[in-house]
Amino acid sequence: MSGKIIVLGLTGGIGGGKSLVASHLEKYGAKVIYADQIARQIIDTNKLIKKKIIRAFGKEAYLPNGHLDRRRVADLIFKYPELKSVLNKIVHPPTIKVIDEIIKKLRNKQKTRLIVVEAALIFEAGVERKFDYILVVNAPINIRISRLMKRDKISREKIRNRIKSQISNRKKITRADFIINNTGTKKDLEKISKFLYNLLTQPA
Repeated sequence: MSGKIIVLGLTGGIGGGKSLVASHLEKYGAKVIYADQIARQIIDTNKLIKKKIIRAFGKEAYLPNGHLDRRRVADLIFKYPELKSVLNKIVHPPTIKVIDEIIKKLRNKQKTRLIVVEAALIFEAGVERKFDYILVVNAPINIRISRLMKRDKISREKIRNRIKSQISNRKKITRADFIINNTGTKKDLEKISKFLYNLLTQPA
């Protein structure tokens, strides 16, 4: 396959539908890198990262099976908000490094025209310049809260606090190249995703 390979940063606030857009783009032929999955693997398996997290959050940060106790850590961050930046400083650098390595390998293989990095914190981590384009998936806050309450089975208050901890979608939109307003049906979102895939992968 010849031609320029596009690297798209896909982001948006929690509950907006960015993961669903990522899955549609993947179905059409994009290679999708899920930053959250990489971060989770690093947190659960990297011994050095585990040591740093335990130093910051205590031994109880990890469950007996070796996985991070995400509920406990989230509660600690809610109680002590400064711990969020501590965790990000521990996890972001190795996650970004792995993503960079995957992108490099995919570029070398030349088997796709579109590489997508699905990540909630592209702007928060300051890595937007790594991408050719940024796509923000947006939805009204009441819709996002309703989706998250159904999906995660947590209270409205906790969801609002999670949303507050991210850069607002309004600010993200001003820095985006493409915006999807996810206010329609799932079928609508699929059609928009297909249109965007075709737009980004058409020959120059």
